[in-house]
Amino acid sequence: MTIFSEIKYDHRVILELFQSVEMTSHRSRKRELRKLGKMIEAHSRSEEDVLYRNLIQHRDARTLVLENYEEHHRVDLLLKDLEEISIEDDLWPLRLEDLRLALVAHIQEEERTLFKRAKKNLHNERTLTEMGHQFRALVNERLDHEVPSIHSHSERPDSITTGADAEETRNLASTGK
Repeated sequence: MTIFSEIKYDHRVILELFQSVEMTSHRSRKRELRKLGKMIEAHSRSEEDVLYRNLIQHRDARTLVLENYEEHHRVDLLLKDLEEISIEDDLWPLRLEDLRLALVAHIQEEERTLFKRAKKNLHNERTLTEMGHQFRALVNERLDHEVPSIHSHSERPDSITTGADAEETRNLASTGK
C-alpha cells in the first residue's frame, strides 16, 4: 500500500481511539487518552520522518509541510495539557473538544491538500509504496506493543479497514461526536 493508504488508515484508527476516550467511563479516560497519545505520537513522528522529509524538498510544497508540522505541534500541546489537567477540572472537556477539532481539521487538511501536493511531487507509485512500508515499519516500531498492533494493509481486520471514511470524518467534525 502507498504512504497515503497507510496514513489514511492511521487517521481512522486515531479517530476510533478518540471516540473511545469520549465513550469510556470517567475512571478510564486517562488510560484511553494515553493510548491515543501514543498512537498520535508514533503516527506523527513517522509521517514527519517519511512523508514530510521527502516532500519538504519540493519548493511548491514547503509552506504546506511546515504548516502540517505546526499542526502536529498543536496536537502535541493539547495532549500534554490533557495529561496534566485533572479529569475533574472543568477545563478537561473543553481541552478534549479542542483536541477533537484540531485532529479533524488536520486530517481533513492533510488528506485533501497535502496528499494532492505530495501526489504531484512524489508521483512514482513504487516510491509511494516503499514510503508506505517505511512509514508502517516506523509506526509499529514506535508503538512497540503499547497500543494494539497496526498491521500492514492486507492483514487489517475489516472492521477497522472500513472504519470512518471522509464522510464520517466530516460528520465527526460537524456533530462534535
